[in-house]
Amino acid sequence: MDRKLGGLVLVVAIWLSGCATVGPTSISLTNTFDPNEVAWAVGSGTAAIEGQAFFQTRGGVPRTCAGNEVTLIPESAVATERMQHLYGSTVSGFRPVYGTRPVQFTPDDPAYHATTRKSVCDIDGRFEFGNLPAGSYYLVTGVVWSLPGDYFPTQGGMLMQKVRVEPGARAKVILTH
Repeated sequence: MDRKLGGLVLVVAIWLSGCATVGPTSISLTNTFDPNEVAWAVGSGTAAIEGQAFFQTRGGVPRTCAGNEVTLIPESAVATERMQHLYGSTVSGFRPVYGTRPVQFTPDDPAYHATTRKSVCDIDGRFEFGNLPAGSYYLVTGVVWSLPGDYFPTQGGMLMQKVRVEPGARAKVILTH
């Protein structure tokens, strides 16, 4: 192999090693999940949350969470700690999909995940949760799209918003960045 080709192979190898998938960031939670803390959120109630999630790209194109899952998480010490780690806030936040390492929480109690509710965004990025017990929740969803041929083909990220809903009330929420 000649020197130019050898140098090119070395440059490509170094470049590809920089593109290698990096493992998740491990975060040890200081709080332990207590199911009694979110017992209020089990079952049904008279409250509802409806909303929409979207971004406006730099080029002015609207992008929604269409087809993506929306997760409703009852507020607890563990949920609050997780939101603070992921979004740097317990009120609202954005976590970009590109350039952000995945996170693995320990412990990651399955009972915590069992208290969440799921919905899916419609074509306009709208979602709804009905028959909810009144209380404080975290809403989390992704607004992610691809740009074929772009150096960073996956764009967007995850959005989080804390919402409180009263008995018999319908909270309306817009998640955007």
